[in-house]
Amino acid sequence: MSAIEFKPLEDADSVISIGGLSVENGSDTLLVNGSLELARDEKSIERARQLAELFSKIANKLDADVKAGLTSDLVEESAVTEISNPF
Repeated sequence: MSAIEFKPLEDADSVISIGGLSVENGSDTLLVNGSLELARDEKSIERARQLAELFSKIANKLDADVKAGLTSDLVEESAVTEISNPF
């Protein structure tokens, strides 16, 4: 499935994978799992562009839904903190 075919928050059954990263559709939320390694090569450029397109579609959908009054009551996760690499 290409990023163009993925319709964020339109159904609860679709999943898109880019490398080792997957985005799962839900009825009210999207779940992002996995990891994606990007290097200085053509495949990484393609994946980065797919990721940018996908997250642009997600941001546009979320923005439109919020403006239309469709909000979710989710518990906010704790703030992101940066830690030093222990290795």
